[in-house]
Amino acid sequence: MTDNERLKQAFTYTKNQRYVRNQQDFTERLGIDKASMSQMINGHRSVANEVFAKIANTFPFFSIDWLLTGEGEMLKPTDDVGRQGNTDNTLDRLLTMMERLIEQGDRQTRVAEINAEANKQNSDNLARLIERWDAMQGNSLSHRQGVG
Repeated sequence: MTDNERLKQAFTYTKNQRYVRNQQDFTERLGIDKASMSQMINGHRSVANEVFAKIANTFPFFSIDWLLTGEGEMLKPTDDVGRQGNTDNTLDRLLTMMERLIEQGDRQTRVAEINAEANKQNSDNLARLIERWDAMQGNSLSHRQGVG
């Protein structure tokens, strides 16, 4: 497995486990340029050992040996990660999930606002239609009364 493939696998794991939301979140957490990360993940640029060191530091459950060489298991045994690392990562995961919920709530609020505006416009249009109908009925009635 190439360095680029290991980088991509590490990113995919953190995303699937909801440690990060997307590639941009992964990149920001590591403090790496977005374009550079994209090029590395897509295999268009080599991966510096510094990137793997940042991953191991930010996500202590990854084995640095696996990141650097591809040998051994991708994840450290649970005992090697340590309580603080687990706590930090659990908090990060919870914050990520909370941010998603807030974003969903914002979207739901916006959809409700759009629906309310559409309903108001529909009500206004219906009122204008009724006024026109009433006016046409009045004209028709006046016309019939004048003729007869």
